[in-house]
Amino acid sequence: MRIGRPGWWRRAVLSPARRVDKPRLAPRRGRLLRRLGGPVAVLAGVSLLSLSLGADLAGASAAHAPADASAARSLAGAATAGKVTIYPGIDHPEGITAGPDGALWFTSSNNSIGRITTSGKISGYTGSGIDLPGSITAGPDGALWFTNFGNGSIGRITTTVTPAISGSTPTSGAAGSTVTITGQNLSKATGVAFDGTPATILSDTATQIVAEVPTGAATGRITVTIPAGVAHSYANFTVT
Repeated sequence: MRIGRPGWWRRAVLSPARRVDKPRLAPRRGRLLRRLGGPVAVLAGVSLLSLSLGADLAGASAAHAPADASAARSLAGAATAGKVTIYPGIDHPEGITAGPDGALWFTSSNNSIGRITTSGKISGYTGSGIDLPGSITAGPDGALWFTNFGNGSIGRITTTVTPAISGSTPTSGAAGSTVTITGQNLSKATGVAFDGTPATILSDTATQIVAEVPTGAATGRITVTIPAGVAHSYANFTVT
C-alpha cells in the first residue's frame, strides 16, 4: 500500500484549472485596503480642517498629543488661525492694496477711494474724475494708482507720506553749487539726483533739502527718494 498526499490535494494545487483562483485574492485585498483607507483619510481631513478653523482641541486624543513643548506651541498657534473680523459700511468695495502709509487702500463703486487701517478705521475720498474705480495699486512715487471703468481713465491719489517737490532755488547752476529743494514729506531722504546723476545731500527736513549739483550732471529733472517713494520735480534744473 502506497502512502502519499490525498488525491484532492494534488487536484487543488497542481491542476492548472485550479491555479486561476489564486490571483483572485489580489482584487479582494485591494478592495479591503480601499475600504480601510477611506475612513482614515476622512478622519485625517476633519482633524486638519478643525485646526485651520480654530476648533476646540480639548477633546483631541492623547495619542495625537505633541511630543514636546515646541509642537504644543505650534498647535496653539494653529488653533487661533482663521479668526475673521468684518468691517461693514462699505459700498461694494472692489480692489484693495497695501499703501506706503501702512494702511490698506481700496476702491468703491460709489465713486470713491477708501482707506482702512489695520485697526479698522475707515476713511473715504471723493474727487472729480473718480468714476466706477476698479483695480488699485501702490506706485513707486508713494501714491496710489487706480483704474476708472466709468470714464476709461487712470487716477492717482496721494497719501500722508507721499513725497512731492514744489521747486528749487536757484533753478540753474554749475556743478559744485548748492541747491535748495522745497516740497513735502522730504525727510529721511535716501537719495537726490539731477537728471539721474546722484548728488550729495547736505541737509534735509520734511519740507526742504539742500544738495550739491554733482559733476557730470546734465539739465533735467530733480528726483528725491525717500522710503515711501520717489518724487520728481515738474520743471528741469538747468546745469550751466
